[in-house]
Amino acid sequence: MSANGERSEMTEAVDLLDVDAGATLRLFNGATVQVRYNPRDGMWLFCQYLSHPADQSLLDGKEHAVFAQDIERIVTDQMN
Repeated sequence: MSANGERSEMTEAVDLLDVDAGATLRLFNGATVQVRYNPRDGMWLFCQYLSHPADQSLLDGKEHAVFAQDIERIVTDQMN
């Protein structure tokens, strides 16, 4: 766990190289994001927040960088 009480390791291996735009992800902090761009570096995804339990200001429609270790799991593989 990190200093702020959030998990900082993935419970399942999520290969970020295979995550496509449109995928919905659950983060360890309880937030849900949708992938907008994957630079395919295996470390970062650029996502739009769909929900966040503590910071509603992130629901701004903008892209935010999400680090690999913050990702708990893939909720859906692609946008329908």
